[in-house]
Amino acid sequence: MALERRSAKNLKEAFRETYETLYPGASTFEDVMQQAAEVERLAKEDAKIKDAVARMLLEGVDLGVSVSVQQLGPIGFDWTLTNIAARDWAAEHTGTLIRGINETTLRGVRQATARWIENGEPLQKLIDDIEPFFGKGRSERIAVTEITNAFATANKIAYQESGVCQGWEWRVSEDERVCSICGPLAGKRRKFGEPFVAGIMQPAAHVRCRCWVVPWLL
Repeated sequence: MALERRSAKNLKEAFRETYETLYPGASTFEDVMQQAAEVERLAKEDAKIKDAVARMLLEGVDLGVSVSVQQLGPIGFDWTLTNIAARDWAAEHTGTLIRGINETTLRGVRQATARWIENGEPLQKLIDDIEPFFGKGRSERIAVTEITNAFATANKIAYQESGVCQGWEWRVSEDERVCSICGPLAGKRRKFGEPFVAGIMQPAAHVRCRCWVVPWLL
């Protein structure tokens, strides 16, 4: 949870810096169109967002490997290669995640701009419409979901490399926030590579998923 909060804060700050460059002093249609082009450039090149995402995933897999080592105990295994493999996944997934974030941002800004042009509303209405794509709520959704995913992926890599696990077991938070998707998965065991249910291979099962896994020992 501490890692999720820290990552959400870093993402929010990166998003906010991008958002605050939008439409500064714009007063005409031409000003807005020029800034819309700048949004596209920033979405593709913003180093701060890339850094925040990369740091989030690296810290997520590092924590996942560390917890896996504690779960499995002293089995006389060199975890160095496991940590390298987990970090390799994080580096690869960073590019995939950033592309998804950027595509969502661009789609949202384009749609908001098209509505603004069509409706002839004040500029502030356009600015208000695009704010959610750069705000706290989106930062938290990304952080919670992707850290859960990175943590579980690192668990799987460690469990498989250990040689003492035949699979893993799904765990849920036993509280009123457990959803209808994850509730039925509690305690389910699967071998690696087998879905827990159709379309769900591991946490995160959905946006803001809080589930985790534990090793299923041989």
